Amino acid sequence: MKLLQILLECIYPARCPLCHDIIRPRGALLCSTCKKDMKMLKEPRCKKCSKAIDTFEAEYCFDCAHTKHYFTEGFAPFPYNRKMQQSMMYFKFHGRKEYGNFYAEVLGHAAAGVIKRWQPEVLIPVPLYKKKQRNRGYNQAEVIGRVLSQRFSIPIQTELIERVRSTEAQKELSNKERRKNLKNAFRAAPKVGEYNSVLLVDDIYTTGSTVDAIARELKKDGVDHVFFITVCIGSGF
Repeated sequence: MKLLQILLECIYPARCPLCHDIIRPRGALLCSTCKKDMKMLKEPRCKKCSKAIDTFEAEYCFDCAHTKHYFTEGFAPFPYNRKMQQSMMYFKFHGRKEYGNFYAEVLGHAAAGVIKRWQPEVLIPVPLYKKKQRNRGYNQAEVIGRVLSQRFSIPIQTELIERVRSTEAQKELSNKERRKNLKNAFRAAPKVGEYNSVLLVDDIYTTGSTVDAIARELKKDGVDHVFFITVCIGSGF
């Protein structure tokens, strides 16, 4: 079995999820260059969504200070910069499903403290529309979520929230257009009301419109606290 694994690694060498070059030494999660250059978010951060903010005196980013959010609190380890945009593009649209192992490893390490404090009862990956998931072959949020579920012994449920209609790509839309785009896009299963505290998992947080749309549905059915973790998060605005 070990010999077969070595042969497969020679034929299909692992690639760095940040730069996509072949990883050396074999078995590492990142190439040596990206491991040295990897930058994660540090304090000060927004106490609501965890975006980077300018001063320790401020509690919230501009967005959270001026927007009513339905989620309770969130966390992300990476800024959504050019390198991470490219990495996510490969992960979601170029079949690099294995990159999810790296993202889940980083999230598991960086978010361990907040997850322990939140004490969620169930983990829900943000769903894709069924046709989109069939075309892609997997839901990137579920790939990450399954690893985190095992690491933290939190049950994962993929049937509690359904994406009931296709929506436009969010990246070209304004904040107001994003919220309109996601109106009535999700439906919660009746049994979601059995949980008081839910943890949503996704790949990217920008304005929070997707998380808010789901959190709103969950709270309609009796969930008290909706937390989220994502791999990347945009800057405050």
